[in-house]
Amino acid sequence: MRSPRWLRRGGAVLACLGMLLPARSVMAEAPPAASRTAVAIGDVSLHEGGVLLGQVANAAGTRLVGQQVVIQQGDREVAVTRTDGQGQFAVRGLRGGTYQLSSGPASGVYRVWATGTAPPSANSGVLLVADDLLVRGELPALKYWLVNPYVMAGLIAAAVAIPVAINNSRDRSSS
Repeated sequence: MRSPRWLRRGGAVLACLGMLLPARSVMAEAPPAASRTAVAIGDVSLHEGGVLLGQVANAAGTRLVGQQVVIQQGDREVAVTRTDGQGQFAVRGLRGGTYQLSSGPASGVYRVWATGTAPPSANSGVLLVADDLLVRGELPALKYWLVNPYVMAGLIAAAVAIPVAINNSRDRSSS
C-alpha cells in the first residue's frame, strides 16, 4: 500500500522539527544534585573561643584570595566571611554542630566539635576545593550516547527518513 506524498513529507518535516527542539522539552529534568550524591561529612575541631579555621584553594592547590565563604546551619545563614591574602579564613563564635560551608562551586558539610570534645580523627581546619570541572563516572559510554538528545533525535530522524527514501526510490524505479 502506498502512502500519500503529503504524509511522507509531513513525517520528514516532523523528524527534522524533533531535532530542532530544545532538550528540555524532550527530556525530563534530572533530579536535584542532593538526591543523586551521598554527602561525606568531615569532623573539624574548633579552636579556643569557637574559632573555625579554613582555607579555599583550587584543584591545582593554589590558594584563592578574596573568596566569599558562607557558613550555614540548616536553612539559617550563620556567618559570611572572605579569605585573606593566603586564601585562609577564620570565623569566631561558633558552637559545636553540623554546618555547611560553601565558597563558589566548593562546598562541604562538616561536624564541628567544641574545643576538647573532638574525636582524634578530627581535622584542625577546613579545606574547601573550588573547581568548576566536574567529572562523573556514573554513566557507561553506551548509556551516555542514548541519553544524549542529539543522538536520539538523529536516530529517530534516520528511522523516519530511511524508509521514506527507500519508498521514494521504489516509486521512481517503477515509473
